[in-house]
Amino acid sequence: MRALAPADDLIRYAQQAGHGPWTQLANQGQRLKTLSALGEHTPVLAEARRLLHALEHLPAPDTSSETIDAWNVRENLLDTAG
Repeated sequence: MRALAPADDLIRYAQQAGHGPWTQLANQGQRLKTLSALGEHTPVLAEARRLLHALEHLPAPDTSSETIDAWNVRENLLDTAG
């Protein structure tokens, strides 16, 4: 989908820039927000659940490689899944 291209680019660029897992997961959450706006609610819910589960296994955020606060990542995913 063309609407997802910017979100997909953001995910790819964050990986290339060496951003940490919290930032990368936040970018995946932003992609889910776009999917939700497109009405793709069932896959959004499934992916949000998967990402929330992944949060439980992430290391503590490293401020040198993260561009977002951990609480913000969790809150945005919960908001998208809700």
